[in-house]
Amino acid sequence: MASFAYGAGDGAITDDGCAVELYRRLRAGEEIDLIRGVAPAGGSILDLGAGTGRLANPLSAAGFAVTAIDQSADMLAEIGGAVTCVQSTIEALELGARFDVVLLSSYLLNVPTAESRASLLRACMRHMKPGGVAAIQVRGQGILQDLSDFEREVDGIRDWVEAYRRDGLLVTITMRTEWEDRRWVQTFTQRYLDETELRLELAAVGLGFDRWLDPAPEWFVASVAADI
Repeated sequence: MASFAYGAGDGAITDDGCAVELYRRLRAGEEIDLIRGVAPAGGSILDLGAGTGRLANPLSAAGFAVTAIDQSADMLAEIGGAVTCVQSTIEALELGARFDVVLLSSYLLNVPTAESRASLLRACMRHMKPGGVAAIQVRGQGILQDLSDFEREVDGIRDWVEAYRRDGLLVTITMRTEWEDRRWVQTFTQRYLDETELRLELAAVGLGFDRWLDPAPEWFVASVAADI
């Protein structure tokens, strides 16, 4: 899949511009409860694009059998020992195993091209058990608003939007981040998808939209379409 993001800064930086040290400091939020709500107790979870284990580590600690996928060895090196780690792109992944829940978080599905989105969805589908689900996070409609004034600080990490450009449903953002004396910058392009488009693109690869999991909404559940 083509890269739609790039970046620079202190420490190890992945091919799509993510700072490993920064990601190591990010913590999971309420999404852990959302995921636990769709996974059977002690079930298997495949975390696609797992990064440093923001979701994989707490899910493993909660008793799930977690396999984490990332193309960055530096990211995977930060994940706890109870998690099975595999270095691979999502699109090329062929584990020969299936899981109760397949996760696609961090707005990875908002890549700009339909071809790239289909590749990600096919990877989800071929790793889902019969009766399993995919839990997927997408951008909300707020991404279409002018975010030029966006700024926040959480746990001592400050980030703000340096540049925002919108072309229809495509948005390009340059984000600056600071923590203590460390500095990072990342530029990424994403496409907003409404529920109608999500349903169409899921159906094109044999998946069906089940339901939203949160009020935002950002997280939804998909399963294999009934007629497949």
